[in-house]
Amino acid sequence: MDLVLRNPFRVLGLSVTASSREIAKRVSDLEMFAELGKEKAFPLDIIELGDIDRSLDAVKDAARRIELPEMRVFHSFFWFRSGDAVDDLALECLSNFELSEAENIWSKQIEKSDEFGKLTWRINRAVYCLWMSDDLGTGTAHFEQALEDMGVVTDDLYEEAIAGVPGANQVSVDRVRELVADSLVSYAVKSAAQVYGPNAIQLIEHCWSFHTDTLDYIKGRVTKPLMNTLQDAIEKSKAQREKGTSVDDLRRKNGLSKVEHIVYELRDSLGESNPTFQAVANGFAKEVVLCSIDAIREHEAVPTAIVLAEWSAELPSYGQTREWLLEQRRRTFTWDPDYCSTDPDDEDISDIEADLENPTPGDEDDSEGKPLRMKISKAKESALMMEFGLDESILSESEFRKRRDKLKALIKSGKERGYVTLLEIIDALPTELLEIETLDEIENILKEIGIAVSSKSEEAKKQEQAKEKDQSNLKMTTPRKVPTGITTCPRCSEKFEPDEVTQYTDFGVRCPHCSQSIVL
Repeated sequence: MDLVLRNPFRVLGLSVTASSREIAKRVSDLEMFAELGKEKAFPLDIIELGDIDRSLDAVKDAARRIELPEMRVFHSFFWFRSGDAVDDLALECLSNFELSEAENIWSKQIEKSDEFGKLTWRINRAVYCLWMSDDLGTGTAHFEQALEDMGVVTDDLYEEAIAGVPGANQVSVDRVRELVADSLVSYAVKSAAQVYGPNAIQLIEHCWSFHTDTLDYIKGRVTKPLMNTLQDAIEKSKAQREKGTSVDDLRRKNGLSKVEHIVYELRDSLGESNPTFQAVANGFAKEVVLCSIDAIREHEAVPTAIVLAEWSAELPSYGQTREWLLEQRRRTFTWDPDYCSTDPDDEDISDIEADLENPTPGDEDDSEGKPLRMKISKAKESALMMEFGLDESILSESEFRKRRDKLKALIKSGKERGYVTLLEIIDALPTELLEIETLDEIENILKEIGIAVSSKSEEAKKQEQAKEKDQSNLKMTTPRKVPTGITTCPRCSEKFEPDEVTQYTDFGVRCPHCSQSIVL
């Protein structure tokens, strides 16, 4: 890290408490040595950390960077200090390249302390850990340790830390803390590993030791660019709607799905009670609802409107905005029954609509209590056909006919028996559409049009009842399907082993991190 390797006090070979006169004299001496082509060594050079550039330009640059009191105090937090015998021993270990030994000396003394330990132990360990942050193996752990120490030093031990630094009493405490925070956040953002996510948003949880105001500053520093990205997507979607968004654009969620992950990253970092987060989350969810309304008003695309309305209900939203979008969602699902959707392919499915609307002969007098058939809204028809992929214009004619025939057969079976089984729905669905959410949506739609959904057929139920009667004490303890290796959740992207699973479903498992249903 350049803040350590190119620290002005290291280049000049001075302590952080050096006066302006001492700095001027050292610059003069080093300039003379540079002109003569000679090198000068100092006690705290610690060459093992990396080479020191003491060229004429480097010396002048170092003096310039600590010319202002504000910057002198700032750079003092990123160089070693000699405090007592503990520091002398640890620094000697560093000079001998005994890195882990030096770190252990400071850490053991801090752990034995009642509270924070001595200032020099804390700040020296922080500087060492920052230098080690570039290590491929332990860099992240060392950086997080440096964050903890820097938080303590710039908050609880600040007054002691600046004591003796010339001009420190002229400097704003908040300004110095912000400069330190900026440098640490910048390092995390520019890190090639991107351990803390885009714009280092996950860094916030590791900054707990900083002053409250500094922590708020860090939150704003890492979240503002993400909020701007989210706001830009909202404004772009709004502009597209005003100009006239196509049905295809609305199906692709008007570009909003590309930034959806930012909403959840902000929620996890700022917390749901944060007013700033609530405002931006409400704005995003509201734009999704407006796209849903646009799909109906401008394009009569009911299935697309339903998808967008459902998505908006799943997104974080709060207060009156939440109530408003749920009302809009309800209106979308109870659209005018006489409404005629002009979503693509509707003209090719009139035979399915007829199956949905017209009762099977004899149903009216069914004495066994099968559900009565009724005319349903076009929204329900279109939504059901959309779940089977019948609204996709990219289908070939043969594939479209195949899916349509399966849906017709499913509906016909349901009308005749009054129910269909989940297994029959799964068999009818295209493989690429087989998801828990899709199954749930189809089940809800079928129930609304008078077709019950059962997990087992009547024959299977009778066989199961007979088996239970013969083996009343036998219970199923093995789930239908279990993961056989590492599984990645499609929602939160977390990975988990089979032994981490605690909840099973009929079709798979639930993610132990976010409870998302996963089909295996």
